[in-house]
Amino acid sequence: MRTRKTTIVLAIIMLAAILVSGCGSKQFPGKNINVTIQYSAGGPTDMSVRGLLDVAGKNLPKGVSFVPANKTGAGGIIGMTETAKAKTDGYNIGVISVDLLMHHYLGKTDLTKDDFIPLAVTMADPYGLVVNAKAGYQTVDEFIAYAKDHPGEVTVGNSAAGGAPHLAALAFEKQFGLKFKHVAYDGSAECIAAIAGGHLDATFTQPSPAKAQMDAGQMKMLAIMDEKRMESFPDVPTVNETQKIDFNMRGWVMIAAPAGMSEEHIAYFKDLFTNAVKDSKYKEVIASLGMQPVEYIGDDITKMLNEDDAFYKELCSGLDIN
Repeated sequence: MRTRKTTIVLAIIMLAAILVSGCGSKQFPGKNINVTIQYSAGGPTDMSVRGLLDVAGKNLPKGVSFVPANKTGAGGIIGMTETAKAKTDGYNIGVISVDLLMHHYLGKTDLTKDDFIPLAVTMADPYGLVVNAKAGYQTVDEFIAYAKDHPGEVTVGNSAAGGAPHLAALAFEKQFGLKFKHVAYDGSAECIAAIAGGHLDATFTQPSPAKAQMDAGQMKMLAIMDEKRMESFPDVPTVNETQKIDFNMRGWVMIAAPAGMSEEHIAYFKDLFTNAVKDSKYKEVIASLGMQPVEYIGDDITKMLNEDDAFYKELCSGLDIN
């Protein structure tokens, strides 16, 4: 009898413990979520990320918000390093970009794509070839022909040695057997201003930074480096269609978690951001910035990462960027 009573008492104690444990479990997220952005406020990366956070934030629990902070420097390495080394408790996420792959294969950082878990892509615009609207070449065919006839004379601007615009120009050189005269500026805005002023022949940039000058008729984008034309710039052909080759180079930005975050928290963020990138309000924000709305989700993100990782590994191999 005593044994039976003891068993019943133990069962009651265990049941009570389970109930107390269940009642005491905390809802996730239960506090604000820090978001590290590796580039300065007001730029394309910052604006695309904040636009997504605004939409996704409306579906966070009451009293919980995203808290974005810009941690700039070293071409984005400082901010991306902070994200990689952040606590994996679910309350620290950040932003990575295609520059991560470039920096790694150029020996600027030990960080790799494996230090992060991708959650959502906020933008993935291709690079394009931009020239002065009054230049003697009005098509990409004419530009390539002119550059071949004038090796080392065509000046092409970039924002930094080893940066995305510089590597886009190097990839273009390699693909078509050209030789440019590379000129470094402080940023893409300076490159665009130099082209508009007739001081520079060309640059490779994503369309959004040059949108105002193109709309004003000062500059022209001869082609973009993508599989298909952009909805926001339907009249600009792709290098693929004009040259009949597979030649793509895109600049993407994605929200990511530090490797090691729990599967439960990762699943929460993926669901939250997947719904946000499909939201019409977010697409309106991206379109207003001259960017192309994208819906890279799940395996599509992994596929894009792996493709670009292989691309930049080959492009940067043995490359002298100085």
